[in-house]
Amino acid sequence: MKNLKLSQALLTVLLCAASFQGKALELVSPDVQGREHVAVRTVERIADLVRTRSRGMLDIKVWPNSVAGSELDTLRGLQNGTIAMTRVSLAVLEPFSKTATFASLPYLLRSESHMWKVLTGSFGLQLEKELEANGLVGLSYMATSPRNFICHKPIHDIADFRGRSIGGLGTPVLRALITELGATPVSLGDAELGEAFRSGKVDCTADETVNFLSVAKEVKGVYLIQDEHVRVPNMLVMSRKVWLGLTAEQQALLRDTAREVTRQQSGEWSRREAESIAAARRRGLNVIAREDMASSAIEEAAVKIYPRFVTRPEDLDAVLKIVGTH
Repeated sequence: MKNLKLSQALLTVLLCAASFQGKALELVSPDVQGREHVAVRTVERIADLVRTRSRGMLDIKVWPNSVAGSELDTLRGLQNGTIAMTRVSLAVLEPFSKTATFASLPYLLRSESHMWKVLTGSFGLQLEKELEANGLVGLSYMATSPRNFICHKPIHDIADFRGRSIGGLGTPVLRALITELGATPVSLGDAELGEAFRSGKVDCTADETVNFLSVAKEVKGVYLIQDEHVRVPNMLVMSRKVWLGLTAEQQALLRDTAREVTRQQSGEWSRREAESIAAARRRGLNVIAREDMASSAIEEAAVKIYPRFVTRPEDLDAVLKIVGTH
């Protein structure tokens, strides 16, 4: 504990010294996605504005393509103060916040407008409080492409899931959903997922639509099952140790700029998704819309997993508030 206090004090002194000496304070922000990804470009836009508005005193360096390791590696770096900030899915934040788990519950966030109302209400405040207790500061939420199933064969009802293997982000919620639907979950990263789908190692994916269509664009004649079973937002988070070393003015500048840019960015996902689907259709993608599926049985099966994650009275209250948000 003494060493932790000493290292935090040293970090604060170094940050303050950089400010007083008129030198730019460099804040590293790694990301697992490439530079062309919407989320990475959004963080780079934030970096540009922060650099301008701080007159060069705050310099955010975006490191794409997993150069700092996995998302969990990066989050551990944020906790110990060796990394300043990063953009991650709320699903990855589940080990750091019980509330983050609820954002991954299937069919709970009904649309992008519903998602924003939830994030800017009591749910978002509770999530940020839990993250701060684990050494992370939430700067802003970020919209993202909803998750759909993409398969080699069509899915119209719950029976079509039986016996299939489905690859994707290996969160407990997603694994439970896939199992409840009668399929087999296969945990794979983005790079592995594309190859596994192309080779037929997995029958379907449960990735973000824009992400997956970009890595599997040479696969022809597949089916997009547009059920939007999960809409998990991203979040730009910062190391609390680094945050506490900033001045109040620097903190306000970072948070205000991040929130300004990420709200502007929300419409870009919708445009990118429409463009990606249109391009994939020209290559032979088949789209099965939600209204063309027997969705009620699928959603009833999905809701059966809720009690595994909604285990406390306060958890049930939080989920009911999300359901009741209009």
